[in-house]
Amino acid sequence: MDALIAHTGAFPLPLDRVRGDQRGSATAIFQWAWGTGGLASGFALGVIASTISTGAVFWSAVAIATGGFVLLLYGQSVGWTRTLAAPDEELATASG
Repeated sequence: MDALIAHTGAFPLPLDRVRGDQRGSATAIFQWAWGTGGLASGFALGVIASTISTGAVFWSAVAIATGGFVLLLYGQSVGWTRTLAAPDEELATASG
């Protein structure tokens, strides 16, 4: 259930950062990255559980999530991430 909530919360992020005609590509890339990340992390955490211990899986997951969050914050501070895209013309005229 938590993965579904995280997916729902993260899904709008790539859509807000592209133009309207690029949203299909952004959706496809996000879905590919989500699936690939789930597969790779499941495999990696399975290897950790079988070689070290089951408890190490939880500490590894915390370390990976913390590292990703720190990298995201660092990327925002040095300008690696994009700002939000300008609103589309049709959306701006429809709401105003």
